[in-house]
Amino acid sequence: MKHRPIDKIKEYRKLLERYAKTLDLLSSAGLRHLDEHFETSLRYADVIKRMTPSPTAVLDIGSGSGLPGVILAIELSPTRVYLVERRRRRSAFLEIVVSRLELTNAAVFWSDSNHLDTTDLGGVRAEVVTAQAVGTFAQIYRETAHLHAGSVTLISRKGPEWQREIAVLRSEIDVEAEITANESLVNRGTLVAVRLMGGKRCRS
Repeated sequence: MKHRPIDKIKEYRKLLERYAKTLDLLSSAGLRHLDEHFETSLRYADVIKRMTPSPTAVLDIGSGSGLPGVILAIELSPTRVYLVERRRRRSAFLEIVVSRLELTNAAVFWSDSNHLDTTDLGGVRAEVVTAQAVGTFAQIYRETAHLHAGSVTLISRKGPEWQREIAVLRSEIDVEAEITANESLVNRGTLVAVRLMGGKRCRS
């Protein structure tokens, strides 16, 4: 019998707690605040679930220990979720999780996103890019532009200067950027989603 999403989330948490120290996944503080990290990851999933039409592919860059990427793969099946992590220990952990939880809609890449191309993703282009503590919206856009669908939504947890980031993004990409989510989080910060034209060259 297939595991329900809640069962997979519980199993993922057990794996995180088991490997956190040996694979350098989370700090002691990170482990103490796992409930908050899981809540934030579920909020990412909720934002994506509200999108119309539903995306076929999500690119999670700097996946680390899998928050939010693994939660997205659990919650959004059958949407394809691509977990991109350049640190070998963490990408190895993600491969363990994907295998143990039988996340057939997920794939792990030990790489930087700018080293991937659409053939690595099976010809799929991402309608959503998620990034937790990776960089500014403009940086996230630049690093993933070659993997975007025609329209892309960037989702990230941001601090109090997030509106300034949106202004910089609009200036560098020179297209309208629509804020589709702006939600306060329990562990401080704001979950922001912004939709704009995908794959456009940034101004130099």
